[in-house]
Amino acid sequence: WEGKRADGVAALDPRVLLASSELRRRAARLREAAEQTSLAAFRRELNARKRVLRSLGHLEVHRETGDGTTAPAAAAEPIVDLTMDDDASGDAPGTFDVVTLKGRAACHVDIADELLTTELLFNGGFNALTVPQLCALCSCLLPETEKTAEAIKLRSELQSTLEMLQEAATRVAEVAFDCGVAPPEAERETFVSKYVESFQPGLMDVAFEWSRGLKTFAEIADMTDLFEGSIVRSLRRLVEFLDNLHNACVEVGESSLAEKFEEAHKSISRGIVHANSLYL
Repeated sequence: WEGKRADGVAALDPRVLLASSELRRRAARLREAAEQTSLAAFRRELNARKRVLRSLGHLEVHRETGDGTTAPAAAAEPIVDLTMDDDASGDAPGTFDVVTLKGRAACHVDIADELLTTELLFNGGFNALTVPQLCALCSCLLPETEKTAEAIKLRSELQSTLEMLQEAATRVAEVAFDCGVAPPEAERETFVSKYVESFQPGLMDVAFEWSRGLKTFAEIADMTDLFEGSIVRSLRRLVEFLDNLHNACVEVGESSLAEKFEEAHKSISRGIVHANSLYL
């Protein structure tokens, strides 16, 4: 409703102004609620993980050029703030991601932590290790399904190998935290330490000795409080993981390292580990 003031200017009804103000407040509340939905949270997590992949070199930002071709962007394009558009990808306009050689190698790893594995693969962490050390290190990368209650005391060559893994894991965790993968309430130090501690050395000695081939399975079983069946299952998972790494090395053209992983595979996949049944 509009009235006329003394000067002839139209005046809005105060009730209209109040209703308009209430509608604006309601719209703000609805926008805030929408951002809290699981879909919006998924989009934020997706973009955070894309930032991680870009930072670690698994993805490379490319930009469309004027002649219809594409080229790498001069610098890493930032992921812009999300909108409420269902198709919002968070990418800068005109850019898209291309999977790098490192990213293609990571695609071959499906039973262990892909990011940490490819960091060790590309920073030379595997190159200087002997085959038994390689098997021991790879046992740490597998998800821990069986936990030992015994205190773990590693020999010096395995301790230095574990420390190398922990240094690489720390870098991966710091990148992930800086890219926003961690929950909002998480502290940086706690997030990093939790990630690093997820790679446990409980089977390092077992994998090392079985790869060397100097001890019987009964002697190796006496080295840990794990059941024999758990040891065999873990070593079989290690065999599968070594196959993943062999294929990743072939993908990136690391023929010498691929041969080392093949040798490591043979050193583990033998005897009771290679048997079709544990009852034979």
